[in-house]
Amino acid sequence: EQMPPTSLALTFVVNDGPKVKVGDINLTGNNSFTKSWVTWQMKMMHPYGIPHSIVLENVLPKTFDTDKLEYDMEKLREAYQDKGYYQVKVLDPDVKIVQRGGSGWRLPLIKPNNLGIFANIHVPIEEGRLYHLHAANFVGVKLFRDPSALIQLLSMRVGYAFSREKLT
Repeated sequence: EQMPPTSLALTFVVNDGPKVKVGDINLTGNNSFTKSWVTWQMKMMHPYGIPHSIVLENVLPKTFDTDKLEYDMEKLREAYQDKGYYQVKVLDPDVKIVQRGGSGWRLPLIKPNNLGIFANIHVPIEEGRLYHLHAANFVGVKLFRDPSALIQLLSMRVGYAFSREKLT
């Protein structure tokens, strides 16, 4: 609308459309850990959720979001590095948007079978090799008489899997 003398009033009409839910999560290349461990490391993307409520709205969200997916890929890489796979590569996930449901028989509250749009996520992982702690040398430590005692602070022993988290 034109607002005299030199202004305009704009009205935006937005149709959000249906929400895209997280569908199936497929993993390739995870030879060392189970699928449940890997999906547990993905804190934001789970194919299940809890009912909508004011208090628990963001706990285990079922809605798909690309920013949350990028965050989860970084957390997944960190989790592998904490288990000794220092050169792990979590490659770009492949997301396919599909429609499913709405056909066949349904039983309300138990098997609703509602029509919905889902994002099926495929995550390729290249684990690389497992690194173990061979030795740790501390240089320039003047506070302790025996700098090798600092290895106990790392919570890693020689021969254990190298953990990025324990080192930091």
